[in-house]
Amino acid sequence: MKKLFNPLALGLSMLILTSCGGSGLIAEGGIGGTGIVMGRVSGFGSLFVNGVEFDTSNSTFIYEGETGGDQSGIRVGMVVRITGEDDGVTGVAEIVEYASLFEGTLTSKTIASNETGILVAMGQNVTVDADTVYDDSVLPTATPLSQLPLGTVIEVSGFSDGNGNVLATRIEVKALSYGGETLDVKALVSSLDTTNKTFTLGSLSIDYSAIALPDGIVDGIYVEAKGTLQGDTLFASDVQIEDGGDLVIAADGEEAELEGLVTGTLTATADSALITVNGQQVLVDANTQFESGDVSNLTIGQPLEVSGVMDGSTLVAASVVLKVSEGLKEELEGIPSNVDPTAGTLTLLNQTIRVSTSTIFEDDLSEDSQTFNLSSLTPGVDYISVDLYQATDGVLQATKVERDENPSEDPGFAEVEGYVQAVDNTQITAVNVTIDISDPSLSGFSPIDGDRVEIFGLFDSASGILQATSVSIDID
Repeated sequence: MKKLFNPLALGLSMLILTSCGGSGLIAEGGIGGTGIVMGRVSGFGSLFVNGVEFDTSNSTFIYEGETGGDQSGIRVGMVVRITGEDDGVTGVAEIVEYASLFEGTLTSKTIASNETGILVAMGQNVTVDADTVYDDSVLPTATPLSQLPLGTVIEVSGFSDGNGNVLATRIEVKALSYGGETLDVKALVSSLDTTNKTFTLGSLSIDYSAIALPDGIVDGIYVEAKGTLQGDTLFASDVQIEDGGDLVIAADGEEAELEGLVTGTLTATADSALITVNGQQVLVDANTQFESGDVSNLTIGQPLEVSGVMDGSTLVAASVVLKVSEGLKEELEGIPSNVDPTAGTLTLLNQTIRVSTSTIFEDDLSEDSQTFNLSSLTPGVDYISVDLYQATDGVLQATKVERDENPSEDPGFAEVEGYVQAVDNTQITAVNVTIDISDPSLSGFSPIDGDRVEIFGLFDSASGILQATSVSIDID
């Protein structure tokens, strides 16, 4: 076992943020013209994707391949594909497309107390991180992700490498048990056996003996399979080639912007790399502008946004924005003392936290997530959790703001989860918050600089001190 590293000692390689007029919010990204934008929905005015507010008043919406409807079907955390134009701050969406990666049954889970970890469903290994939006609104009572029973039917949107590895941006519970309804999954075909009429998607076996496959299906083709689940096998009622059979997001010569993870490295030199992002091939070379970091940061799992022009099936990157890695995110919970929508900030545990146009807003108190934003919060009343990191300018930057029920009857109840910055006898500092650990019931708790701690307690705004009542050190 090893203790988690101290990110402050290593220095943070964070994205550089630029001001967006007088709104106090922060914008990033942009294709600079007509093209394709693919990323998660972080909030609504019209539609915020990759830090850009897209006007959808005249958009055509396509849900799971079916044209029709309006924006009402879009939810925070969904990964959408937009055809339109933008300048990095605002844009106009001509077409908005949403399709989940799969809908299927939960077969195993390893979820920590902070509701992050790994799920396995429909043969896909699903990573759940701090920014994953979780929706259990169809259930009669709230059920934490860690307590969902195996067999629960879930719908997952996110970033996939096509080979069965997914970062979930949104998980929606459909039912607590499987009733034989049609399920679906998208991935790259492997182990195609035309004799026994089977193939594999991720680690899920697909039996297509009841149907005829469309022409062109071979190993490596991206497909959607629909059918009913029996044990570890999906008995297909329909198999279709999806998105042209590959993970290419746009046509030759089109501008494109893609949010996701580095899912593979094909070649790399000191100043260039041919990588895959969500399975899409991306060329980064000496002409690529990095808003922070450089080619050496393009390691497997690195979150980023990449913009450029398609050259055949390769996206030639004009710019790369590195996102904060999961291990550097910290969390504060409690009731904010101040909210300033104009400045784009909130104050929680006496810490000023900045939000941006990429900050995810999730409301667990209402099903109407499209109206929830910074202006919705009532200081002194609403209980929130904020996932954040320390940006290069020293400001705490929110990646996600979530409103929920206060788990305690005490309005001072709060939580700090993050790295210890200082230790002084019976006090420690984490996420800039001073924490008193002198309670006799906490004897034996002796964190050192760099430990990642999770601490619950009562916060006194006058002194700025959190009196700890429950503590733990996160040891991996």
